[in-house]
Amino acid sequence: MRIVLLLMLTALWTAEAGVVRGVVIEYATGLPLARTVVRLLPVPQSGGGLLRTLQTRAGGVGEFAFNGVPDGLYLVIATRDGYFPAGHGQRRPGGQGIPVAVKGDSDLFTDLRMRRKGAITGRVLDENGVGLSGVPVIAYRARLPLRS
Repeated sequence: MRIVLLLMLTALWTAEAGVVRGVVIEYATGLPLARTVVRLLPVPQSGGGLLRTLQTRAGGVGEFAFNGVPDGLYLVIATRDGYFPAGHGQRRPGGQGIPVAVKGDSDLFTDLRMRRKGAITGRVLDENGVGLSGVPVIAYRARLPLRS
């Protein structure tokens, strides 16, 4: 009897909560990024209850899932060292993601495409090949007009 009651309560609880799942992949190659931190951040709403941030790590093939998500608006954001943060619906690095509405029966699947960060390294030398310190260096894109 207790088992039946427990199963009924579990079914009711899971029927009232949404699911957000997806995969984290590298933008250029499409390879999965395992162990990436994925957060579900609640968007504050007037008159809404206080929701908490949910967090998980992507699995071996980049998959993640949030089960039992309370109703509300959320931002899905993935972060990893060496990559720009990626959000659901984000178009470019540093851009904003699109909030997702989670309802009791919703089942959202998203792919989060992460772009690698880059670096420029080098040395500034004088006419004799001796290194100089404290010289300001500006990087420009390879197009006109020049912009730093």
